[in-house]
Amino acid sequence: MLDLLATLTAVHHHALLCEAALNSFAAENEACMGAMAAARKQTERQLAMLRATERMVRQDQITGEIIELAAGEAASRARVG
Repeated sequence: MLDLLATLTAVHHHALLCEAALNSFAAENEACMGAMAAARKQTERQLAMLRATERMVRQDQITGEIIELAAGEAASRARVG
C-alpha cells in the first residue's frame, strides 16, 4: 500500500512539473507571437508611409517635368512670335 502511495505521489509530482513546463512554453510562445504581430503592424505602417512618400516625390518630379515643358514651349513661342 505504501509503495502504491509513493508511486502515485511521484507520478502526480511529475505531472505537475510537466504541466508547469507546458504552461511556461505556451506563455513564451504567446509572447513571441505578440512581438511578431506588433513588428508586422509596425512594418506595415512604415511601408505605407514610404509608399506615400514615394508617390509625393514622383508627383513632384512629374510636376517639375510639366513646368519645364511648359516653360520650354513658352520660350519657343516667344522666339517664333
